[in-house]
Amino acid sequence: MDTVIYIEITKEVSFDFSKPLLNKIRAEKVGCTVFDIDNHSEPYTINCAVKLLEDAADVLIVVHAISEGTVRKLFPFYNKVIKLRSKLNLIMLGDESVSEKMFSPLHERFTKAASISELEMMLVKE
Repeated sequence: MDTVIYIEITKEVSFDFSKPLLNKIRAEKVGCTVFDIDNHSEPYTINCAVKLLEDAADVLIVVHAISEGTVRKLFPFYNKVIKLRSKLNLIMLGDESVSEKMFSPLHERFTKAASISELEMMLVKE
């Protein structure tokens, strides 16, 4: 894998820029391009993630649903995920019903992690 895209989903905009899970991903995936967005990101930032997804050869997407939040802004990215599913794997931590429904066509490429420790073990395998 050459690229990791981290998505954080929250109910409200957070100005807490310390993201321990993202930091662990960066430490584990040295040498990979790591890009992060959230459900409150501006369209330009989300379009950058779409372009990265299109250009990358092998992608891991990590979705961290901290709380249920509107994911409408992420739909262009989610649609591209479905179209390019053959070159990616997606791991989701937490519950966000709309995202889970949209990821269901990924089948075996979509995995739910029950805890941060389980997600960390999955990262080692990817």
